Amino acid sequence: MKKTAMKISGIITMIFYFLLLVVSGFCLCTILNVEVCVKLCEENEIISGIFFMFEYTFISAPMYVLGYGGETLYDWVTILIGSVIVAVCLLMFFWGIKETKLSNRDDFRFARCFKTCALMNFIKFLIFAYFTGILVYTLVDENLKIMIGILEIIFNFKYLFLIVFASLSAISLVIFLLPVINILVVRSHVRKSAAYNQLHAQHTNSINGEIAQEIQPEYAQQQYQQPAQPTMQANMPPMPGYTPQTNPQAVNQPVQQPVSETQTPDGTVVAGQNGVPENITQKGLEDLQRLERLKSMGAITPENYEAMKQKICSTNIN
Repeated sequence: MKKTAMKISGIITMIFYFLLLVVSGFCLCTILNVEVCVKLCEENEIISGIFFMFEYTFISAPMYVLGYGGETLYDWVTILIGSVIVAVCLLMFFWGIKETKLSNRDDFRFARCFKTCALMNFIKFLIFAYFTGILVYTLVDENLKIMIGILEIIFNFKYLFLIVFASLSAISLVIFLLPVINILVVRSHVRKSAAYNQLHAQHTNSINGEIAQEIQPEYAQQQYQQPAQPTMQANMPPMPGYTPQTNPQAVNQPVQQPVSETQTPDGTVVAGQNGVPENITQKGLEDLQRLERLKSMGAITPENYEAMKQKICSTNIN
């Protein structure tokens, strides 16, 4: 099956988190007072607005929701949160590369990556829930609306926050759903195929077992019922009452070629060919067909095969 959804998710994940990685890395350097980043932030209004948007999204808004206050703790908490965001973006960027590679696997190996992908897909879901939560909370809280108003004034773009966070939530949802649905569909297909193959194998083994149980006891009984006759060695004088054992049917029938040379290419049994009588019954043809399958599987020896074939040909005649 196709894994296009997984490949698309991997590509979007790589691009999306690469951009977030650049932004979060720059903002972390600004928080750490790296001179170049601080100057860029002070001199360029767009870069300054991006920094404030990042700080609002990952620092100001969540800390406000948690009711945090305290300037001393705020410095190292800000650095810690910025570092975690950079690490998460880097991790998700590499996971996007991994998803594109997973999409090249065959169905069986792709279905087995369900547990491997579970943790990363859970992280994707948490990120989607976070962006959606910030969006909803900002729309209902008056103080957060004031913060967003300041950002919209900086960018001179009304509804900027709504557009940005709606886009972040939508992208996060898409890259979460695509791989999950793709894996579930392929996994269901693999399970159905495996179940079908197992049932087919059980059915075939059952049929072959019934044939062997039906034919072999008759042949064994026929062998045990034959009366024992005295044997005679080459150098011994003739023994009274000894008659050589002969097979009348074998005298009148031509010598059969090995099965590998005389049977038809597709393994089918045809009346009037390869030693099969022309007036054989339909049941006899079916039994011979099953006998051919047993021989091809190596379930019977060549001697038993010849004896069973002769038995079927002699007892199933119209």
